[in-house]
Amino acid sequence: SAMWSKYLIPNFSHRIVVADDYGRCKGVNQAIISASQAQVVQIVSLLANKISSTHIKSLLAKAPHIKHSLHLNLVEGKPTSAPSQIPSLLNSHGTFYPLPIFLARVFLGLINFRHVSLEIRNQIKLLQSLNLKITHIDSHQHTHLFPPLWAITVRLARQFNIDYVRSRSSIHHALKSHLHKYLAHWPIFWLM
Repeated sequence: SAMWSKYLIPNFSHRIVVADDYGRCKGVNQAIISASQAQVVQIVSLLANKISSTHIKSLLAKAPHIKHSLHLNLVEGKPTSAPSQIPSLLNSHGTFYPLPIFLARVFLGLINFRHVSLEIRNQIKLLQSLNLKITHIDSHQHTHLFPPLWAITVRLARQFNIDYVRSRSSIHHALKSHLHKYLAHWPIFWLM
């Protein structure tokens, strides 16, 4: 389950079950569709930079009742934007930096936040172009929760009429039952 914050009312939250990483691979996609059909999850969170129209058609045909979330991804795979438009986000292979390097680059001032904004915008537009109504935003490895990215994510959610963004408190709640993950993420808590 996840906690969600309506960005206009910061204290609003409720529990829902979200299946993250749709688009990652065939096995994950099928497991998410099965959980959706069994009504175990209420929202499917899609990796825009890994999704195909075939994946979307399958999801819409097999789980038409489900809500859709952008699983914003700035730390794995190729971008949805042209690499020349977002060079501060990409390594020499044209792929996103992994989370530790991405965070180090954020803290060292090596990430251009206009690039972040453009990539988030393009991920939203890509999913919308595939006839998906995006009702929520969350992110791969919780990157949207870091203070510089939180404001950008909320601003774009408002611009695109997306009502919900996974809240900062969700990571605290989710990780407390998994001490090893909680300890691995302690720097995140310090930054928030």
